[in-house]
Amino acid sequence: MDFNAVLPPPGEEAHALSHAGEEMLLYQELDQLMNDHQNHHFLNHYYILISTSANFIQALSIINASTIFLSNFQASTPNIDFAADLEDECACLQALTCKKDETSVEVDYVKALVDLEDVQ
Repeated sequence: MDFNAVLPPPGEEAHALSHAGEEMLLYQELDQLMNDHQNHHFLNHYYILISTSANFIQALSIINASTIFLSNFQASTPNIDFAADLEDECACLQALTCKKDETSVEVDYVKALVDLEDVQ
């Protein structure tokens, strides 16, 4: 806050204080409150609450968009068996986790060498 905008120009302080009562003291108290570390703590919590609220609003809009997408998707594809697709995906992933048989790797390597010799 720019206190120069609310404080009287130099030389008119006494006049302003005599007409405004304790206005200068109120500005000084306000300045102390703005510079107090405890108030910074409250401001930090205030901004955390604002950002949490913004994140909550974003999450609600994403949920709303996803709900609309899912309802349209289910309406357009009513006969898909998701359980069977999940089982197929699990079987593929399980096969990928198994180590490939070394003999098949050796056979592939030897076959590649033979093909290379044929090209040369």
